[in-house]
Amino acid sequence: MEAHYRRLEQIEMSNPSSAYYAPQMEVGEGTAVCTITIRPEFLHGGGVVHGSVYFFALDDAATFAANSVVAEGDFFMTSGFTIHFLRPAASGIIRATGRVVNRSRRQILVDVVAEDENGRLLARGTGTFMAGRSAHNRLATP
Repeated sequence: MEAHYRRLEQIEMSNPSSAYYAPQMEVGEGTAVCTITIRPEFLHGGGVVHGSVYFFALDDAATFAANSVVAEGDFFMTSGFTIHFLRPAASGIIRATGRVVNRSRRQILVDVVAEDENGRLLARGTGTFMAGRSAHNRLATP
């Protein structure tokens, strides 16, 4: 399974959006952690991180947590996502941790939280994931 987790981490690094956000991804059994260092270009006019950055971190952590529990070569994609923004951030990091809470053959449910470098809760969300066709399918196997 370790090889499967490392391949998922490689998929994250190969995503075009990852070039912009420069996340660090750690994948384990039913869990994934996506860490993003906040940069000035991530801030909106109010001087705090734009919600899209939170979503990127939360969705990617949840996506890779979901995909950690499926067979190599399969890829589950986001079919729904709910976010609750709880605290603004303007510097430091956003660390999103996703954990699979329910799994069926066709759907995976993941809870995810985002914290800052001091462990303060910034946002939380729930994602649903369904099997789909993806270019990642070809990357997931050696």
